[in-house]
Amino acid sequence: MVDISPDQAKTSIHSLSKLMRYMLYETNMELVPLSKEISFMEKYVDLMKLRVSDKTKVVSSFPSAETGIQIAPLLFISLIENAFKHGVSASKESLINITLTCDRNAVLFTIENNNFPKETDDKSGSGIGLQNLEKRLQLLYPNKFNFKTMLRDGRFSVHLEIVTT
Repeated sequence: MVDISPDQAKTSIHSLSKLMRYMLYETNMELVPLSKEISFMEKYVDLMKLRVSDKTKVVSSFPSAETGIQIAPLLFISLIENAFKHGVSASKESLINITLTCDRNAVLFTIENNNFPKETDDKSGSGIGLQNLEKRLQLLYPNKFNFKTMLRDGRFSVHLEIVTT
């Protein structure tokens, strides 16, 4: 990117530094404002869009207004990472849909993507992200979350609802 579009490379590096700063300095608290998590996810999605081909469409919807909700940090990012890792093909049309909605005391996160299974000899991931997320939810939000995954017709979807009060 530096050779092709130096200005875009500069912007991307700046965005990456913001992501890293957030992860290093702002997520060491038990709870963070949902608005900061949303900003983090939006920046991450924008960076990932640079890596995929024109065959991939990413649609995201996040609340734009301040919600006042506090949430445990970095709960949703592994789901977005998985969508880009397992839901994008260099040669086939790919679609990732990301939606986060909330009301006074609950956050609903859904993500749906194509499913392009990795080869059995591909060791690029440990395959424990979803299990780790569920364990983390059990510790942080016991009896206050609903986490479902589903694979149907070549599409993988995740539904995560967290009651925050």
